[in-house]
Amino acid sequence: MSRLLDSLSADLRLRLRTLGQPAEDVDWPVAMARSQGWQVANAAYQAAQRQWGADEMQALLRALDLEPPLDPATTREVLLAAIELYFHTSRTDADVTVEDNRLRIDISRCPVYERFTDFRWGGLTACGCFARRRGWYQAMDIQGDEELVTLRKWGDPVCELVIRLATPAAVAAPMLRAGPAGAAASR
Repeated sequence: MSRLLDSLSADLRLRLRTLGQPAEDVDWPVAMARSQGWQVANAAYQAAQRQWGADEMQALLRALDLEPPLDPATTREVLLAAIELYFHTSRTDADVTVEDNRLRIDISRCPVYERFTDFRWGGLTACGCFARRRGWYQAMDIQGDEELVTLRKWGDPVCELVIRLATPAAVAAPMLRAGPAGAAASR
């Protein structure tokens, strides 16, 4: 668990965790697809996932009393906290390994893949968690550099991706001018 989550009450962590529940609903695009087609439904699903991700991250940053730009160590901790809160639910499960400036995420359960394996399913094929993380990055004002390593839809046992954490330009500039203490003072 992220050390940042230790600073939040159990009640607040529960409230934050519930923000991710609507993102696990893969049924509403079916209704949209019936009237507008799957291309429209998939695009709407991805846009909604990105917005949910942005909303989740903004709520988490507020709860932690943080605002962008964040230093690289805090960025990593906030992402770890978000994964713990939003990717550990009754329908989604992810494990994270920290490797230097990278986070390796293994997702072993997700609602889209559950539906994808049903031979009657002709719907969503694009995973929503990628768009959700794009929303996180947007809210944190960072560039998310991800590499997809394995994918369950390709027959792999887990979806595995690596997030490379980059130093945001807004953080790097004050650190170069005044050192690490100057970066905190420039907030």
